[in-house]
Amino acid sequence: MASASPEVPLIVSIFNECQETSLSHDRLMASLTDLYMKVRPSFYMIPNMPFSHFAEDFFELCRYSLLSADRTAARERTIDFIVRSIIHIITNAPDRNDGKPRNLLLIKTFLFCSKYHECVKYAPRFRCTQLIYKLLEAMGTESCLPVELFDVIQRVLIRRSKDVKYNASNVLNRFHCSVMYAFYLHLVEVRKAAQAMVLAWFNFLDKDPILLLRRLDTEGVPKTSKLCLDNLLPSLNEEDLIGVITKWSNDYLDEKHIPKPDRCSVECVFFWRVIFEYLLKKQKACEDIDDDEKEGDGSNGQSSSLTSSQIAFLLGRITPSVTDYVDFVISRVDSLLALLRADADYNENVMEAECVLEHVLMVSESLDLADEFGRRRLMDVVRAWLVCPQVPASLTKYLLDIFFKLETNVQSRVVKMTEMTSELLEAAEDDVKRQQRLQKLQEQQKASDGNVNSESVSTVSNTPIAELPQPEVIAKPINKARETFLRIKIAELKVKLNELNESLSECVRLKNFERATILQEECNHLEAERSLLMREIMGGSVQATPVGTTTAGTALLSAGTSIKREPPAAGEAVEIPVINVDSVPEEEEEDEDEEMEEDGNRPNMEVTLVRRQLKYLSRLSADVVLKSNKMVVVTIQRSPTLWTLPPSLRSLLYNLILPSVQHADLAIRNQAILALGLCCTLDLDLSKTYLPLFYEALKMDHPTVRVTAVGCIIDILVVFGIHPFLEIADKFDEVALDLSDLVLLKSSHSTVATLNASASETISLALRILGPLVELLDFDSVTREVISKEDADLRTVSGVGVAKLFIFGRILSGRLISRLLLLWFNQQTSELPTLSQTLGVFFTDFVCSSQERQSCVTDAVLPTLASLVAAPATSPLSDVDPGLVVDLLVRLTDAASLFPTAKTKAALNAGEEYKSTDNPCHDDLAMRLSNQVLNSPQSAEARLYIRVLGQLRLSLHKPQLYRDQLRMVNLMLKKAERHCILTLHRFKKNILTSITSSGLDVNDFLEDVVQQSNPTAAALSEEIPDSQNPSSRASPTPSEDQPALLALPGATQMNLEEVEGAPRRKSIINHEHHMGNTLTGLSLRGKNVVQRLTVRQHASFQTKI
Repeated sequence: MASASPEVPLIVSIFNECQETSLSHDRLMASLTDLYMKVRPSFYMIPNMPFSHFAEDFFELCRYSLLSADRTAARERTIDFIVRSIIHIITNAPDRNDGKPRNLLLIKTFLFCSKYHECVKYAPRFRCTQLIYKLLEAMGTESCLPVELFDVIQRVLIRRSKDVKYNASNVLNRFHCSVMYAFYLHLVEVRKAAQAMVLAWFNFLDKDPILLLRRLDTEGVPKTSKLCLDNLLPSLNEEDLIGVITKWSNDYLDEKHIPKPDRCSVECVFFWRVIFEYLLKKQKACEDIDDDEKEGDGSNGQSSSLTSSQIAFLLGRITPSVTDYVDFVISRVDSLLALLRADADYNENVMEAECVLEHVLMVSESLDLADEFGRRRLMDVVRAWLVCPQVPASLTKYLLDIFFKLETNVQSRVVKMTEMTSELLEAAEDDVKRQQRLQKLQEQQKASDGNVNSESVSTVSNTPIAELPQPEVIAKPINKARETFLRIKIAELKVKLNELNESLSECVRLKNFERATILQEECNHLEAERSLLMREIMGGSVQATPVGTTTAGTALLSAGTSIKREPPAAGEAVEIPVINVDSVPEEEEEDEDEEMEEDGNRPNMEVTLVRRQLKYLSRLSADVVLKSNKMVVVTIQRSPTLWTLPPSLRSLLYNLILPSVQHADLAIRNQAILALGLCCTLDLDLSKTYLPLFYEALKMDHPTVRVTAVGCIIDILVVFGIHPFLEIADKFDEVALDLSDLVLLKSSHSTVATLNASASETISLALRILGPLVELLDFDSVTREVISKEDADLRTVSGVGVAKLFIFGRILSGRLISRLLLLWFNQQTSELPTLSQTLGVFFTDFVCSSQERQSCVTDAVLPTLASLVAAPATSPLSDVDPGLVVDLLVRLTDAASLFPTAKTKAALNAGEEYKSTDNPCHDDLAMRLSNQVLNSPQSAEARLYIRVLGQLRLSLHKPQLYRDQLRMVNLMLKKAERHCILTLHRFKKNILTSITSSGLDVNDFLEDVVQQSNPTAAALSEEIPDSQNPSSRASPTPSEDQPALLALPGATQMNLEEVEGAPRRKSIINHEHHMGNTLTGLSLRGKNVVQRLTVRQHASFQTKI
């Protein structure tokens, strides 16, 4: 008998024995090495054993170690044995005769791990990553890998760093690979591994921070470099940190503590800025510690932290005076302008100079600007650069940050920004006219030279050579200071004119003509004064040509005096057609002016103004127009206390922003859309007027502009809500969306006062507004292919935007929450970190904030699970593990996840353990899921619903709920599939546990269920139709196939689905005060419960009779 039993192969016995103890690993490794190098006829029954046979058996046994991630001793011994055996084999194996490398088994093992690293289960991914890490550690520091294999492993580990974080980070550390994003992870081990890796790099580069920054691409990815230094500097001990800063300052800074001209690189100024911020932060921390020690807190600082005197010493070595800093910035700006004048195209030198200047400007945030003389000088040079057309638009943000730091008053900021914008455009127009004049003179000179060569005296006498001295006569030179003063004065007058025009239009609207006459006289006086100043700047050129056609800034003035009319009525969208500037002849300007004067109240007056301003802006440099729009954007973004749209900003609406929306340049158009959106958030009527413009941009413009338009729409809806825009929603296209449970909230501070969600017209209008945003979340048409960057950006901004509407209390919808849940679980969303992280935070905060919001998530459970089950194989949702979704939904709908109430906080403060006994969302889910299971107990959805039921936690002190659930569980146990029986028994045990915890007798409930079940069985056995059996019509007990909690025999499953989205939040909120109506309040959505109660009441009435 023993000889007849099959002999266990040697390699199998080796793997079995290696799990028992690690003491036998040396002997087993020798046996496995012999098996690798020698012939084993007893095993293979062939004269020679090819490598493929050994590898097939070896990796087949290795697969068993990938099945579980449990850190048991036997599995860990097996992994260690596999690693040691591979290293032992490739070390002792002789050279192969077939020309293949000696370490072929090692290469095959790496490829084996890379093959199984994309498994859906966590365990294979974890074990493959662990194998790679242990193999690399065992190979030693002098080992090498082929480049192709290195790239394969690196790609694998970067993917795995999103789930198997610790081992993947260790492997990447072993590869000396940049894993800066590991600092963002919440695992302490991962951050420690990445920090140790950066410190090893730093020591390898002789502790030179500049060399480290050069390897991190500081110019291209400054965020990564900043993260690296923020984690490197605290890890240095006191001596190393002082030595690094001292050595760097001696090598790169001069006696004025300014970077040396020959050492002023991007890495130098970047480290200057970061070390500045770090030392100031340490200084503030030391001051706080000193204050705590004085108060007797006894705070314990780190032993390696710097003292206050050491920090002051280091700051003294790197901190320049404000005057020296301003001189340095001026020199850097001059060098940048010289490069721009030398090269018309952007080359690498210009880009590097811009990057250096950006970091130099950011250093001003760390400077002490107490020196009044230095402050004023810095203010003057910053203002001069902002109004200079040659300074590139990329520096606008940093210059305005400095300007706003010096100017703290918000209203003054806005007024001065408007003045600077006017000066910038006028200066740009002067440059354009100067270039045109120079070009014209050159053409005249060429023409005169040609006429002289023709030897025609009469022609020579008529040539415009005599007009060559004319520019000296026209442009009388004035000094630079006087010209700057005049331009500032002109800009101030323009702002006053805009404000007066705004007041004038308001007086006309109110029919206060006496006040309007006075304001008109003041406007005329200011216009005359402005014309005189313009004549002084331009000299005789203004006298030669009428004002309004050639003076600088004429278009701005004429538009500024007319745009202050009353805007169109709310909801009347202003159509701004895209205009071909070249197709409009200049002779039409006078006709347009006369037409506007004759009929100034025409609805398309704004269109005419925009058309004229577009022609004006098209003559200017694109960089100047972009810079002007950026100034508007940054000003509004940096003014958080600006709640209304001031007249100075309103004056730029038709002068600058709306014409820029139609500009041919993409960057200008994008900034103009953003500026218009920011202005709309400050004025509701303006938002109603131009909201359709954002939807048009969303449909037809470039993807970059579409992303900006979506952000503007979301911000407007967050600020004002959806209700004010329902009156203009009929202008938008209809969308086919099933969001019948949509609820519009009137105020973010009151989630109870809601609009009637059952009004179909209201929901239809709201869906027209939300439809284009929700459609961007749809992924049904998306296959497993990688989505483009444009689609990814649109999906990100729309997903984050819809989450904003929920979190700010603008909408409630379970079906829309279901879309967000499916989007979050979508495999492609993991490749969009912004969207993935935002949705992860959103679900937690949204659910925990209130019980009504938790009820909204409860409404999303059934649609979410149904979509997962119905997902086709081509959909990314088919790869989602339903168990993870079920676990998340159960946790989100549990009342224990809500923020502590006042009662809970009082109990915790008193030292008592308080746990709410009420869990209405789980009660509601239990009823709904039980009905769905009984409607189709053999479906795939039923199996998933039963899985949810087994994890629910029912409320206490709900006897009617327990009776109904016990009856439904008994029915499900008879109808459900066999492998669901265990889960149903677990759910039944939970019900019994809730009954016991409520202080009730379990036997009473079981007896009631048995008494109700016996008549049901009798009714089933007779199989008599209701129409032929009058006793069955009088019986209060329904049949087993059609239980009362589902529906009467006439009801169908479609009836349940049609009312699935009806809101029931009021009944859930007030369930504590209506114990007798518990089943009605937490019941299914449909007529079945009412029918059941009606039948029960009818039966009790007959009994009494």
